[in-house]
Amino acid sequence: MSIPRLNSMAASLIAPKNSFLVQRMLRSLPRQSVALAAILSRHQTTWALVSTVDATPYPFQWHASPSTARNFTSKSPPPPPINNYDYEGKALQMLHQIHNQFVSLMSGRDYPLVLPKLWSLTTQFVQAYLQLPSLNLASEFCQRTRILQYLADCNDQLQVDIQILKGNIVLEEEKMKNSLFPFLIEIRRDLLQCIAISNYNKDGAKNYEALKKLDSTLISQVFTSFFQIPDSLTLRQIDTASSHSILERLVQYEAVHPVDSVHQLTTRLGPNNQRRVYSLFHQESLPNQPLVVLYVALLDAIPSTMDEIHNLPSNDLSPPPTVATFYSISSHCSGLASLGLGESLIERAAKHLQTETTPIDTFCTLSPLPSFRSWLMERFLINDYTDIPAPSKNVLDAIKSNVSNCSLGNPAATIKDLSPFEILKSALDLLSQQVCLGGRTCLGDQTTTGPKWDSDTQKLYKSLEPWLIQIAAQYLAVVKKDGGRPYDSVLRFHVGNGAILYKLHSAADTSLFSWQNSFGIMVTYKYDLRMKLLNQTNHWQNSEIPLGPDIQLLLSSVDNSTIQDQDR
Repeated sequence: MSIPRLNSMAASLIAPKNSFLVQRMLRSLPRQSVALAAILSRHQTTWALVSTVDATPYPFQWHASPSTARNFTSKSPPPPPINNYDYEGKALQMLHQIHNQFVSLMSGRDYPLVLPKLWSLTTQFVQAYLQLPSLNLASEFCQRTRILQYLADCNDQLQVDIQILKGNIVLEEEKMKNSLFPFLIEIRRDLLQCIAISNYNKDGAKNYEALKKLDSTLISQVFTSFFQIPDSLTLRQIDTASSHSILERLVQYEAVHPVDSVHQLTTRLGPNNQRRVYSLFHQESLPNQPLVVLYVALLDAIPSTMDEIHNLPSNDLSPPPTVATFYSISSHCSGLASLGLGESLIERAAKHLQTETTPIDTFCTLSPLPSFRSWLMERFLINDYTDIPAPSKNVLDAIKSNVSNCSLGNPAATIKDLSPFEILKSALDLLSQQVCLGGRTCLGDQTTTGPKWDSDTQKLYKSLEPWLIQIAAQYLAVVKKDGGRPYDSVLRFHVGNGAILYKLHSAADTSLFSWQNSFGIMVTYKYDLRMKLLNQTNHWQNSEIPLGPDIQLLLSSVDNSTIQDQDR
């Protein structure tokens, strides 16, 4: 049967006034096509017509009463056009069967008989989806993309179905419910990728909005309400006694400070009492898969460099540590993004640390600025220095002198003709060349291995530090995205969780990875647990960013009136 004819038939079935013509069509068409069109029409009248032709049960059949069906169709939009989807696909056919069982629940059918069949069909659909090829956003024939688009177009009805399921779930079905959790993580991961692509596609605005609504349904109706994420997750400490599979996942997914092997990872797990690694697990579904991981170092003062964390002595500290520093937090499941797992993990880890025999009274981070360098390079590229504070005369003169003296620098006469921002770019280019040559930034005396910068290059970096730190403070506290949210993703996370933008540190991470992200600069966010809720509320309601005294001092020294003058 052709797609256009099936589409025409589905449209005809919706109009009761066409019942006579429909009866004639039913007698001339294959029974499977009739059943499929009836499913797509979502109209109870169809099955009255079908029964006049042949009383034999069809492979897909509505069970709802006429009153239930009228109520059902009034709450849901018309079905998506049939020619937009591959309805012959196994997974999509199962979606229709699953929906049929939901209608049976609505009609008050025998619950003990209907729900097991619903779970069986759902399990088959999950298996069919997971067996499909991986998401391929470049292909218009990608089955996963089509299924997501179908669900997005049926989002209103999907919300009704979820409410039915939540109203009928009982304790015996908890195991079946939890078996869906890994699948939901995967399908939402696919959905988020589709949303990202649609957002950048100029012709995909309508599609983008539909996918965003589907994601909102999954968050509010499925993950948060149905599975009670993140409250239902279990906090566990990971150590050297944890299973090898868990440790391998930590190596694979560590994004902030990458490690090369399980052996290298063990230095962050102990065995001394100065390190902790915490994670959240879904104990029933994924007991050996950490969902989000937090690395903690216990010290006697707030650290200013990663070396202070990496080089902790093997024996316990004396005096006892009083500061817990969160120096890395990594998500292991992109399908659980924006569900508050990181915030929950930090809060629960802090409470756990407070219950230990050693008193911890200060909680802070040593965090990267992952987009600082790319943002600054973009300012240079488009010649927009609006958000870049101008340096003091003394700082600028020191940079000019050191750029001229640097072995790879420009002649002094050339430097004299450059604007302050062109001098800044020239200095950063010189330092980046040294990084590429040496493989490490090798800042100051903190690095004990690897090639060293020559003295002129070190002097150049030292002269540049005050201006770079001032620019970084402006970038964090002032620069916003188009929607008015802070530009830096790490700041959005910690300040959105109630932390204080406390202090900036130059040359805090001497790795090549850190230089490529932020010129080695790192930032401390401080968690005052007594003020956390107030800070969080002020940020979300008034877009306030709580500032520590050092950051306030840096921002107060910025004379915005000189920025444009220097540019001229």
